[in-house]
Amino acid sequence: MENQQANHRKIKVVIGILAVVLATVLLYWLFTSLISMNQHNQTNQGPGHNTTSQADDENGK
Repeated sequence: MENQQANHRKIKVVIGILAVVLATVLLYWLFTSLISMNQHNQTNQGPGHNTTSQADDENGK
C-alpha cells in the first residue's frame, strides 16, 4: 500500500512540473506574440497613415 501511495505522489509531482512548464511556455508564447504584433503595428504607421475612425469621419460631415 505504501508503494502505491509513493507512486501516486510521484505522479502528482510529475503532473505538477508538467503543468508549470506548460504554463511557462504558454505565457512566453503570449508575450512574444504580443510584442511582435506591437512592433508590426508600429512599423505600419507612417506619416501618411490615416488613424481617424469612421465615427470621426462622420462627425466632420
